[in-house]
Amino acid sequence: MRAAGARIVGGNLSRGRVFAITLTVIGVAERVVSRRGAAVGDLVLVTGVLGGPGAALAAWERGESPPPWALSRFVAPVPRLAAGRALAAAGATAMLDISDGLAADARHLGAASGVRLAIDPATLPVGPGVSPASALLSGEEYELLVTMPRGAFEVLARHWEAREDIPLTVIGTVEQAAGDHAIDETAGHDHFRPGQL
Repeated sequence: MRAAGARIVGGNLSRGRVFAITLTVIGVAERVVSRRGAAVGDLVLVTGVLGGPGAALAAWERGESPPPWALSRFVAPVPRLAAGRALAAAGATAMLDISDGLAADARHLGAASGVRLAIDPATLPVGPGVSPASALLSGEEYELLVTMPRGAFEVLARHWEAREDIPLTVIGTVEQAAGDHAIDETAGHDHFRPGQL
């Protein structure tokens, strides 16, 4: 909580047979960026390095210990609060955190905005030993998926590395949706094809 600048206030203690927690988070945003604003021609960006949580889970399923970097990403994700504020201030048109996996969340953002996100898997920033295909499906990443006009990104890129300690990678572009909806929300991850998100 300290790293996020948040405080825990209140509380209600009683007895029960089951442990339960209910949270209410109250705050304000300097500039709200929803998942609905992506426009044709925008660049598609992602923060950080992808694939850690998926690599940790895959290792456990094999009966192995996850690599330390993947374990850290799984058990102690870092909210990208500062990066989110910087991206919003720089002109991000749409943004969400990657919790369902990049492929699924790109579909969510595209559907909300009425566009298609054309992503090139070869450009994905992946962790050691992680394939682009695995990175597309790795959930609980909590990195940011962002769309932004090219000109705004070019201005931001000039000083990003000096101000932020995480990578910011261009992974695709926003394209016109084919038909009424950009994404078939019923399609599973196995239906993913490069450039067709």
